[in-house]
This record gives sequence, structure tokens and C-alpha cells, in this order.
Amino acid sequence: MNKQIAIYGAIDRFNYGDLLFAIILYEMLKETKEYSIDYYALCKSNMKSFGGKPTRSIQDLFAENNLGNGSIVIIAGGEVLGATWFKLHRYILPQYMSFSLRVMAKLLKTSFLDRISQKAFDSQLQFPFVLSPDDFLSDVKIIYNAVGGSSLSVHSSSHQQHVISKLKKAAHLSVRDNESVQLLTQETPLDIQLRPDSACLMSEIFPFEKLQSMISQETQNMIDQCVSGYLCFQASDDHARDDIALISEQLTLISKKTGFTILLLPIGRAAGHEDQKPLMKIKSSLQVPCILPSENSVFDIMALISKARVFAGTSLHGCITAMSFAVPYIGMTNRVPKLEAYLQTWAVPELSTCKPYEMLESAVDHALTISKEKLEAFSQQYIQESKKDFDQIRKQIE
Repeated sequence: MNKQIAIYGAIDRFNYGDLLFAIILYEMLKETKEYSIDYYALCKSNMKSFGGKPTRSIQDLFAENNLGNGSIVIIAGGEVLGATWFKLHRYILPQYMSFSLRVMAKLLKTSFLDRISQKAFDSQLQFPFVLSPDDFLSDVKIIYNAVGGSSLSVHSSSHQQHVISKLKKAAHLSVRDNESVQLLTQETPLDIQLRPDSACLMSEIFPFEKLQSMISQETQNMIDQCVSGYLCFQASDDHARDDIALISEQLTLISKKTGFTILLLPIGRAAGHEDQKPLMKIKSSLQVPCILPSENSVFDIMALISKARVFAGTSLHGCITAMSFAVPYIGMTNRVPKLEAYLQTWAVPELSTCKPYEMLESAVDHALTISKEKLEAFSQQYIQESKKDFDQIRKQIE
């Protein structure tokens, strides 16, 4: 058995933020000696064509004789502390099943659906990404890297206490927003660090000069042809399907006022996200210059947001990308609790609340008044805080 750094997360589907975690962790830990770095998710996958890492399955992670004594298991980030079996299972099933799965979620009890999915993965874990050393046959350390826990608020007190009891056994625990800190410490003392999402490091690891050699020709052409600048807009199907006309109206007003091209950017194409669905409908209804990429990798998405005049969307990692590259950002709708929680913790004060679609035009006007210097200063603050987290993680490894 070899000593591994086992990076475990929801990195087996094409969702931009989830794929980023493994990439960032590799870049920050690749110089670590005496360990191999391996990637695990619920199922075996290969997202290399999208810029991601190939993963082994959860069964492999817990298999006898897999992890040697002294191995490190890192829960890579994301809204994982309250993540449930059925919801995660739904995200990796084929997209043609998406509607049927949404109906099932409304008609059947969540606990019943979770038991079915848990059995499908042959796991004893109550929550897929809540681990302790006791779950393993070998002697391992568990590290949580800037994870999210705001979704725990919808779970019962007994479920929350189960999560906390396992977190207490972690060698290192950092969370990415104040709401998660409050939820986890309101009744029980817990050794916990508040750190920004590790993806905030991307502008330092992948500056645009480096990204240019990693992006498609389509992406480079889009950046080059938008000589008057562009607004980058994203929305998931769940949060936009009923607002197509309103979004199109607001984007039209913005384009006519600013001269910006509208870049409609799918960030999540996996089941349960499916950004391409509402964005295709919006494109069909717009009468102003607009672009919709035919496909994109993690690095295409990163580059397109980094060169935008402003980013607006429901994606937390769309906003985090803009924050990292000092691009003005607007969180959309009040239906994404993790986005609101993160912005309230780390955003510049002027951009710390999510806006409804009907306020998009005025929100863009306001965002464009914030100086580049202020956005860059906040970006450097996030990056330094994240580096502190990795310094502590390396100490645990060494």
C-alpha cells in the first residue's frame, strides 16, 4: 500500500467549480514528497477533455489495501457538508433523465431516495463527503479544504450533530463562509478556520498569459472580436427557466446602453445545472450582439470571465473567478444560498448581496463604478488567506 494524497470531491461531472478544486489542489501540493496524488469521486470518470482530472470511484477510496498508513484524504471543497446522496447521484446521471429525477424528488421522500442512492454506491456514509479517520481501515488524516456548510441549515439537528461529530476528528478543517462557521459552532466548540474558496488562487496560478496557450481558438476569437467589451452572463436551468423574457429584456437594455456584446457562458453542463438550456433560449430572443460558446473547458471559462467587463450569474465559481481576476461581479437571484453566504463573507461591500433579475441593468451600472484598484486589493487579500490555509495543510502532510 502506498501513501497517497487522496483528493476526494464532486469532480466526476462537468461543473466548472467542482472540476477546479482538483486542479488547484494539484498545483498547490504537487511538490509534496513521498506521496502519490490520486483523485476520487462517487464514480470513475475522466474529465480530462474539459480540463479536469480522471477520478477513481468511492469504492476504490475505501477499498482494503488502497490507502497506506499515513495517507491524507482531502475533501476538496464545495458545498459538501450538507450534500445528500440522491442529489449528487442525480448530477452524474444522463441528462435525458433530468426531468424524471426532478419529478421523483417532488413525489418521494428525500430520505427514501437517499437510501436508494447510498445503496447504489455501496457506502456506509450518512453524507457522501463527511468523513472521519474511523471510516478507513488504515491510519489516515482527514483534511477539509475551504468547504461549504450553509446547506446544513435545512437538515435536522441530529443530522447536524452527526456531521459535527465527524468534523471534530479532522486533522484540519477550513470553511469558506461565515454562515458555515456559525452553523457548525453555534452549540459545540470546533477547531475551525474561515478561509476563502481555494479557486480564488486561479489568477495567480493561471494568469491570462498562461491561459492563452490552454484555450480553444473559438475562445480566443470571442475575446478578440468583442472590441467594445462584453458582459459575461450565466444562469443555471433551475434558476432561469421561468425568467427568460425578463433576463433577455435586461440584457438588451445593458447592451444598448454600454455597447457591450452579451457573452452567454455555460459554466455547468451536468444534469441538475444545464446552463446551456436557458442560455440558448435567451440567445434566440436577443436582438443585440451576443455569443454562446459551442463548448468550453475549465480554462476557456476561466479566460472568458477574466477578460469580461463584468460578470453576472447564479454560479458561485463564476463570481469567484471574477473576484480572482478583479472583474466586477454580480450574484443573481436570492435562490442560491451558498452564493449569498460567500459574497457576504468575501466580496467588496458594494457587491456583497445578490440581485434579482429585474435589477440586472442597475446592478451592472453600479458594478462598473467600482475601481480596478479596489477589486485588485480584495483579490490579493483572498489569495493570501487561501495561501495560509495551504501552509497549514502542508504542515499536516509533512
